[in-house]
Parts: sequence; structure tokens; C-alpha cells
Amino acid sequence: MDDFAYIFRDSVAAYLRGDGDHRFRVYDRYYRSRRLELKERFELETANEEYSGRFIVHRRSVRSFFRSRIVKRLGGAAIFVTIGWPLVCFAGGAHPYITSAVLLGGFITMRRAVRKRR
Repeated sequence: MDDFAYIFRDSVAAYLRGDGDHRFRVYDRYYRSRRLELKERFELETANEEYSGRFIVHRRSVRSFFRSRIVKRLGGAAIFVTIGWPLVCFAGGAHPYITSAVLLGGFITMRRAVRKRR
């Protein structure tokens, strides 16, 4: 059984530092609502197991979303657009041949890495 004591300890430490820790409040709200719903049939062990199962499913879905291939590719594209584009424009205006050689080398290296993964 998960007793969620670590949530309380982390919450108190965050409170003493002046930070807000939302995890304990979420668990406390869940605990109180389950206790009101079930009244005399309420069991702490069962409630904790249900809460941990709900939390793990949510955490896994968020983690799998951020680890998906499309998010990684969109993240790389966003970084290139925000940082790479102005950098290439500036460097291309100052030294066009050197910039072309560096870009060609980068594209060849990326292509080799993709082929090696396959």
C-alpha cells in the first residue's frame, strides 16, 4: 500500500521554503471526497490504491506524449526556427561560402545518423 507520506513531507518542506506544493492539496481533496462518498464503507488502503492507479495512468500518458516522435520533431523544428534561422541568415550574409560548407556538412552528418539508425 502506498501511504503517500512522502507527499506530506515534500509539501511541508515546500511550504516552509515558501513554495506552494499542489500534490498534497490534490491528494487531500481526493481523500476528503472519497470519505464523504463512501462514509462508513471507506477504507484508506483501497482509496490510496485507487488514487495511485489514477495518478500513474495520467503520468504515463503525459510522459508518452512528450516522448512521442512528433513532439521531438516539432521541438527540433521550433528550435531551428527560433535560433537557427536568424543565425544562418546572419552568418550567410557575412561569410556565404563558409556557411554553405557548414550547412552541407551538417546535413550530411544528419543523413548518416538517420541511415545508421535504420
